[in-house]
Amino acid sequence: LTASLAAAVALGYAVTSGATHGIDAASVHDLMPWRACPYHPQSGIDQLVAPLPAAFCHSRPPLYTPPTAGRVAFAVASSAAPAMAVLAVLALACLAPRRRRARTLVVGLVAVAAATVAEVAGKLVVTRPAILRTLHGHHVAVSTTHSYPCGHTIRACIVVYLVSALRPSWTAVALVWFAAVNAALVATSGHTLTDLGGGLLVGVAIAMIMAYALRSAPAPAHTTAPATPATAGETA
Repeated sequence: LTASLAAAVALGYAVTSGATHGIDAASVHDLMPWRACPYHPQSGIDQLVAPLPAAFCHSRPPLYTPPTAGRVAFAVASSAAPAMAVLAVLALACLAPRRRRARTLVVGLVAVAAATVAEVAGKLVVTRPAILRTLHGHHVAVSTTHSYPCGHTIRACIVVYLVSALRPSWTAVALVWFAAVNAALVATSGHTLTDLGGGLLVGVAIAMIMAYALRSAPAPAHTTAPATPATAGETA
């Protein structure tokens, strides 16, 4: 747990210092064929921390419609959004044994909330140097300044852990979904490979805490029925 969190912090520092600029630039230039528009709209964190000048926003290239494959990729990436993660936790909690459903539900929802807190905190603290890209004749900045770590990856880790814990036979399917989500996030969004790496490290740490919380559940108390007079007489 400590090693995973320490690695996430170290990677965040590397992103801020520009040490991972080559990986991030390669992600933007070579691995994002289906961006929503030539200039990716600013995320909520970017709008709060470092809004773009109004003149730049008015001069950015026009929107375009992504191909069918791009739309499918958007849908796959959206399956790890906060609302979808909450729905997944609700559904998976129903698969837990009856006496553990409430605990599984609470732990899962707290984990999703913790993922959101970690995501927002990381994006506020970690600032990536701007990545420039020429698209349709426009030299534009790509909005990945405050995108570390990837919250979708963190939430996907939570879902995969719950699936593996409650239905081990479904683990392979969950891992395929996890890989598809992360590939779609890079192909369609402002997330780079280092964003995914940070999300994976934080997600693993949260999954480890979840495992401890679920396994440390107190065992149900076994009470012995009091002996009836007849039984007491037979014993005597």
